Amino acid sequence: MGQGAGRAAAGRNPRGLTDQVLDDEFPLSMFYEALEKKMRPVIESTAGITGRSAL
Repeated sequence: MGQGAGRAAAGRNPRGLTDQVLDDEFPLSMFYEALEKKMRPVIESTAGITGRSAL
């Protein structure tokens, strides 16, 4: 599929882009959901750490 087809689908309806995902392609939304679940504890553990904090 060329770039023109993607732009045309996006211009009509954003869902057109998601409809173009092939069955064997991994949806990015699932990737980001899994990444967020794994990163949440790491990010929360850094709360309060600043460049001025003593370790």
